[in-house]
Amino acid sequence: MNTKNFLVIFLAIVITVVYAYYVSEKKPEKAMTLSPKEYMQLIEKDKKGHKADGQP
Repeated sequence: MNTKNFLVIFLAIVITVVYAYYVSEKKPEKAMTLSPKEYMQLIEKDKKGHKADGQP
């Protein structure tokens, strides 16, 4: 594989990853990045959402 082909493929992969990262409007909430208080609020919000949906 010559250098030109490698650079084209590498550039395409980098552009795809950057595009996918910035296109996602709503970032998922992750428990690892939350403080304990924020984590408890997330759990309570999740429980209320399940109760509103009629799930146990």
